[in-house]
Amino acid sequence: MFIRSRQEMAQYIHDRMNKAYEDLTEDQKLEYEVNMAKVYLIEAHLAPDTPHDKVFGFLSNSLSEFQAQHGNEASARETDEERFFNAQIRAEDETVDFFIDASDPRFWLVHSMDKSKIIDPLLDKLASGGHELDKAWMPVQLLRHVAGLGVLRGLSLEFDRREIPDVDFEASGAPAEFLKMQLWGNKASKVLSILSHEEAFPHETTLSKVKVKYWANLDDDSESTIDDIKYDGKITARGTSFHSHITLITDLYRKYSGKIREIESDYSISYDVEEQRLSVRGDPINIVFKKPIGDMDVFCRHVFSSANPFRIWGVPVKLNNRHTRVSGFDLHVGKRIDFEITPDYMRVYLPAGSCGNSVIRIITNLQHYYDSLVDAQNNEGRSLLDF
Repeated sequence: MFIRSRQEMAQYIHDRMNKAYEDLTEDQKLEYEVNMAKVYLIEAHLAPDTPHDKVFGFLSNSLSEFQAQHGNEASARETDEERFFNAQIRAEDETVDFFIDASDPRFWLVHSMDKSKIIDPLLDKLASGGHELDKAWMPVQLLRHVAGLGVLRGLSLEFDRREIPDVDFEASGAPAEFLKMQLWGNKASKVLSILSHEEAFPHETTLSKVKVKYWANLDDDSESTIDDIKYDGKITARGTSFHSHITLITDLYRKYSGKIREIESDYSISYDVEEQRLSVRGDPINIVFKKPIGDMDVFCRHVFSSANPFRIWGVPVKLNNRHTRVSGFDLHVGKRIDFEITPDYMRVYLPAGSCGNSVIRIITNLQHYYDSLVDAQNNEGRSLLDF
């Protein structure tokens, strides 16, 4: 399928959203081959003023590398509009269509109506294959923010401490190893509050997805969308209004991209030498643990292994029993990123020119695989995760 403009895409997705909504309302299931609208928030390491031809070249090169690595036929085509592209990937004897809105060359919206079971693994490989692409990672605080933009209709929790097993899970008082839960309905907020309470499971109650009903026009509740927003930047929608759907996504992405740019502008470390005097700009970011790290060696070995989901490689250098340094390498953009780690915090030094996405990726995945209450603060103790 070839779509020439954003308006044509909007009408196409609007019609499919309505069809999916009708099927779910009437039969509680989708007709065969009727798939819900999906959009994936993908971050490309490009400057905000990158021209159309350079963005298209970047996309084409990324798909070529993807094809060479995985064997799937992949291609991109320009359309009638600036920074709006069609892409196709061949998988499982099917051709998957993507519509890529790169209005902001760095923060892409990748739309599709094809099957999640085929699309999801393709985009996982594309965004983690060293192409200077990555997913937009949503920390718990951002998911809570977007849930408040509409009516919370459901949630998912996912926590798996086994990814960083720095404690003896058989010992008395050990943390929970694994928690997974889905809840749809108007009791979602109440259940989340109960599980997050200090006497329940605050360290394991990690939001992974929120289901939000949203109206762009509060005076017309017939024009709505129901969006499932996942922490890895995947959003699935059905409803009666593409306009409401894209308005909600735009608000979410604006908050996310604003935080990335804030990290890069205010906290990236740079050095200047004037008249033989060295001056340093920027500040480290302190990732704070509510419970101390149980085993520093195990923690560092798993976080800095270069594997997904952290995608950071580094060799820990142990200074003493409570202090470790890591000169890291971010596989997203191929840039250096340095760390100081103690049982109570991990201090991140982001060099100028590196990507703020790296910091948010680390924080979000620590919330899912280590402690839901992980926070990031500046040197004055102010949280950087206020949205």
